[in-house]
Amino acid sequence: MILSAEESEVDSKKGDPHIRTCPMPRFRKNPRPLPGSNDMQIIGTMETSDCRHRFLPVLNPIGHGLHPHQATSRVPIEVWEHIINMLRDEPRALMACELVCKRWSKKCQYLLRRLTSMSILRNREEVVLWAKTIHAMHRHGNRVSRVHIRGSTEAAAKGRSLAHLGTFTAMLAGCLPSLRELFIKYGDWRAGAIPEAIFLHLTTFRAVTDLRLLDVTFPSITIFGRVVCALSNLRELKLENVSFTNPHVPSPTRRFTPPRLLSYIEIWWISSAILRALTTTTIAAQCQHLNLTSEVPLEALRSSALQGLLRLTGRSLSTLSPLRITQALLFLDKCDAEELIVDNVNLSWNPSLRCLKFHVDLNILHFDTVRSSRYDWIFQAISHATVVALEEVEISLWWILIEMNPTELHNELHKVMEGRRPQK
Repeated sequence: MILSAEESEVDSKKGDPHIRTCPMPRFRKNPRPLPGSNDMQIIGTMETSDCRHRFLPVLNPIGHGLHPHQATSRVPIEVWEHIINMLRDEPRALMACELVCKRWSKKCQYLLRRLTSMSILRNREEVVLWAKTIHAMHRHGNRVSRVHIRGSTEAAAKGRSLAHLGTFTAMLAGCLPSLRELFIKYGDWRAGAIPEAIFLHLTTFRAVTDLRLLDVTFPSITIFGRVVCALSNLRELKLENVSFTNPHVPSPTRRFTPPRLLSYIEIWWISSAILRALTTTTIAAQCQHLNLTSEVPLEALRSSALQGLLRLTGRSLSTLSPLRITQALLFLDKCDAEELIVDNVNLSWNPSLRCLKFHVDLNILHFDTVRSSRYDWIFQAISHATVVALEEVEISLWWILIEMNPTELHNELHKVMEGRRPQK
């Protein structure tokens, strides 16, 4: 039964005149009927002296926020902001409070922006909170293009655990359609800490085209290969100081399906283990641009790890830059250095090689007494390349710790230009 405003006033005046009663709520008529109703309803703003309605914002029942003729609340806005701040980890509640009034909206928007700006996830709690935000704000999830997963630093006993990487892939599988870059850094992947389902969950991140691994330790080469191969649309792979607890190569019967679009590989802090990992997992089979940004150690040359990678890339490789082996050859005599280059830097396996870059560190060569042969390895490497396909050869000289006057620099450049011509 719905009473009119006049009937409510009459009923409130009935009874003993000596008894003070609480006045009934008064309503302002609104001729708009409720959806789905044929009867005229009385909709409006409630006015009452009941203490229960004194401290809450008075809402317009139609659903358009506060009524323009009513005060929002008698409670100071600072109190509401303190209460809203306690919901800082509840994105769905913040989104609901954002629609109450303009004053609430500002505080809620600030807290929501703080949640959406989390791009470096350091532990499981941060991953869960960020995942709740993505699930509540689908529009934001469609805009995320980069995510950083960093090893946990909660306790020294746990080390740099990457266990929350499994939580990330499980909770956000299929929720980030625009994710392009996945950055995993400063962490240890411990055996048994991450469930096997992570490889299945990684396959749902089809938009990831750039994977960066910085100072990450994998339990084995097999785990590393499965992570990379799970990202089927990967185009760029950047590795810096990647190591393995067990550096043994996987069994020859183990088959990997490398990303068919992976064309760019960049390696910092080169080691024999990472070169063997790229070779045995066949990840670099379709690599077109191989960027070696640090010195190739002597052990990687003697073990033929570099040569194995060059052989795997084969006809796909078109750019090799910059090749640095100055330090590895520094303490070898001329005959041993020539033999090492011929056997382990043989570019004849790469007939499509078009761009070849070399880097010479003059800080190291400053201590070399055999200055006449310091650039011989460069021309020995070039001599095995297919001259018909080769379009660009770049030799860069770098120094910072030594002083060189223009005359000395001119002499160094002259020695480079006097090198042997590549054999046809």
